[in-house]
Amino acid sequence: MPSPQGLITTVKKEVPDTLTILHATVDANSKATTPAIRACYRLTAPIGAGCDETTVITDVIEEGATMPAFFKRTGDVISVESTDNVNDIKVYTLQVTHNTAFELANIVFNTVTIDLRVCVITDLDPPTAPVSPEYLIFATSPLALDLSSPGFV
Repeated sequence: MPSPQGLITTVKKEVPDTLTILHATVDANSKATTPAIRACYRLTAPIGAGCDETTVITDVIEEGATMPAFFKRTGDVISVESTDNVNDIKVYTLQVTHNTAFELANIVFNTVTIDLRVCVITDLDPPTAPVSPEYLIFATSPLALDLSSPGFV
């Protein structure tokens, strides 16, 4: 079973966070449990060719549901592209299906969690300072008002 993985992120990120899903691996102790497996890893003549230990991630869904549309999967990488601060906020447990060359059936693990939180504003770009306009305010001659002093915040 792959090690548990988690990602804590927020919605509305300018650059979405990603997580690379770990693959299931063969337990070294299992290589000596059955005659067929022992033949793959035999160190004496005839030397075993080794068993195919590759895995391919064939499916990722939210446990008990479908994959939310704002989770984008490219190969083993999941990116979180949510923009909804109301409906998408929760902890998601992902069900990952591994297709293996060494098992007859696919194996499924729910070792990936994504904790999606409310958007956090980290900075704001201030607007440019306004150009000081001139207004006629109950005066017979124009009166200049400096809107940039003591400073525009």
